Amino acid sequence: DYAYEVFKLAIYYNSALTAIELTGGYGEAVMLKMRQDYCYWNLFRDEANHAQVEHGMDSRYGVETNMRTKPFMVAALQQFVKDRAIEIPCEATISEMVAFEQERTKLTTRYRGVGGAHDDRVMSLVIGASVALTSQVIDFVESAKVEPVDIKQKYEGEWLKIHQEISDDG
Repeated sequence: DYAYEVFKLAIYYNSALTAIELTGGYGEAVMLKMRQDYCYWNLFRDEANHAQVEHGMDSRYGVETNMRTKPFMVAALQQFVKDRAIEIPCEATISEMVAFEQERTKLTTRYRGVGGAHDDRVMSLVIGASVALTSQVIDFVESAKVEPVDIKQKYEGEWLKIHQEISDDG
């Protein structure tokens, strides 16, 4: 059911690039459904995984968040904030960012909310920042010049049904 909602949102937002977090249990099922059942075409593929390149493997769909990937991802968001390249108008997200910590131990570094505080909003921004840095560049100025399209003319059949369902929900 969640994959269908992700699919509808991606379609609604002009075939948006969809970056599904695989870590944590649910992402694999959502990714399979998006690829196999809905044949969604704009899924993020991590081409920065050097281990896969060395072994001649295809890049993997989705985003892994683990000890190896998080330092780069967190640094990406830190740089976006430092450069004022991102605007965060949500107080709850800012509160989570304030309570987000880097904890170093002898063996590893962990990124999480202080004292078990929530970090879901922060992690979604962390993922978004890293995907923005590693995915294809989009010319937002040119994208903004696109004329609005009559949905009924552009989409037929199942696509029209999905757009109508989204419009009815919102």
